[in-house]
Amino acid sequence: MKNIHKILKNLFYEHDCIIIPEFGGFILNYESAYVNKKTHSFTPPRKTISFNKRLNKNDGILINELKDNLEISYKSAKKIIEEFTIEIENRLEKFQEYEFEGIGTIKLDQNKKLIFIDLKETNFLSNSFGLEEFKFYPIKEEKSISIKKQTLNEYKYISRAAAVIMPLIIIASMAIMQENKIVKTIQKISTSNILDYSIKNEDYIKQEYYINQKNNNLSYLFAEEIKNTINETQEEINRVNNSNKEVKQNQKKYKFYIINGSFSKKKYAVRLNKKLKKQGFNSFVMKIDNRKRYKVCSFATNNKDRADRNFNQIKKLNNKVWLLKI
Repeated sequence: MKNIHKILKNLFYEHDCIIIPEFGGFILNYESAYVNKKTHSFTPPRKTISFNKRLNKNDGILINELKDNLEISYKSAKKIIEEFTIEIENRLEKFQEYEFEGIGTIKLDQNKKLIFIDLKETNFLSNSFGLEEFKFYPIKEEKSISIKKQTLNEYKYISRAAAVIMPLIIIASMAIMQENKIVKTIQKISTSNILDYSIKNEDYIKQEYYINQKNNNLSYLFAEEIKNTINETQEEINRVNNSNKEVKQNQKKYKFYIINGSFSKKKYAVRLNKKLKKQGFNSFVMKIDNRKRYKVCSFATNNKDRADRNFNQIKKLNNKVWLLKI
């Protein structure tokens, strides 16, 4: 029987509906990727498994696969599946549960109804092959931005203080130099005539004017350098703040829909949808464009073969269903 479990598991990668004749059928439904913000975990897209006891008519998929794997006749493979079905029912009657290795467990509740529990260890969606659930840690961008603003404020404070203090230091230094020159000039006045003093005093006045002009130019250049540095820093911060990007997700759409009912009032569509979900279908209510009617879909896919195959199976339960192509 382990061979049958292995064959069943392999068939789930290729088919959306696997039937065990005279027992029931497994239905695979697409489940979108999920982000859990509380646990900071990401779950990739996958296929979930549900069970429907009404899908029990032989479609030949399981028997033919067993026949090819064991290289036996169709009749022999069919007999093995019949014995397998009897074994499942005996175990359910004796132990109230039966485990399909790598797939899940079927249990019998107090009302003698079958309940299937998906094991969820294997992702049967081929497009998600190699993807596993993982955890991520959020990036606290707000904190890092506030630190940068604080650093900029400190830089502005230091720059402004330097812009005030440095000219004062230069002026004080020049004042000391001028005081020394005045003392020397007075000493020269006492030892030379008035004419010599006038000539030297004129030279001193020119020199003093030149020094004052030079000091003013130095202060202006220093202030301009500080202003340019602050502007460059502000431009860099603006460039970093403008580099954020937004991520958008697209909603998945299908081409083929199996419709179980169409209603003018939404409440009737919701009622049928609940009924189908209890039967194991991953159904949903849809409204196409501006049309007024609400349609109840029990299966959707982009694959034409899968749509036809599932349509034939579901039509056995309800001959009023139809296949809608968009």
